Amino acid sequence: MKKSTNGRESKIFWSWGFGRDSTYGIEYSISQGVDFDVIASDPGQEMDYTYESTIPFYRNRWEKQGVKVHIISRDYDIYSHFWNKKMVPLGWANPYCSSHFKRDLIRSWYRKNFKEFQIIEYIGHTFEELNRIKYNTPKWLTREYPNYDRQVTKSYIDEYYRTNGLLNPGKSACWFCPNKPLSHFQNLSEDQLDKLIKLENNTRGNPKPTLKLEGSLKELIKLQSSLDDFDWTELNCSSYCYT
Repeated sequence: MKKSTNGRESKIFWSWGFGRDSTYGIEYSISQGVDFDVIASDPGQEMDYTYESTIPFYRNRWEKQGVKVHIISRDYDIYSHFWNKKMVPLGWANPYCSSHFKRDLIRSWYRKNFKEFQIIEYIGHTFEELNRIKYNTPKWLTREYPNYDRQVTKSYIDEYYRTNGLLNPGKSACWFCPNKPLSHFQNLSEDQLDKLIKLENNTRGNPKPTLKLEGSLKELIKLQSSLDDFDWTELNCSSYCYT
């Protein structure tokens, strides 16, 4: 522990989003001997490979190296969260995923368990993501961006995984995120597609932004009765995802 500028002891947490960028950042910090814990908020609806491969592989790897990994969650998952609010996830206009569901849970956990410390939170955004760098935090929390500060790019991170023979988590996201690539929606199960349609229908009449305004699912909902004949190249989701 070291003293922060306000005289309190500081404690570092790496915010793990389960994706390639934050995972790389954690790997690098371990190699540099940085003393930190890992914190992650599990929305309960990540892609299957995240639960089957990414989390168990890296959690086991890091804990063997003496790093504490805290994975916390709410009493309800993020699908239920959007259902109850009669909304759909829409990163650029309605960032409930990162802010209200994930971030607020982590900050409450910090205050409950480490109230006496000045928290230093590492975020894994890369050098391409200047528009995602934000420092507006409560006084007890300092946010830092190690990957960005070192000018680490996504292509460099991909090469790191290849060179070191490590599992590349890819981009993390919930399976019903509207900003996934077209191939993702093409390979959804019938059950998943049905849940997406129900989530979209649940928002009708709600004035908040929904997928009906913009997003990959808009065309899926419209053409759900003729998906087999649908030209997937027609979809063009340009929304920016903050999760």
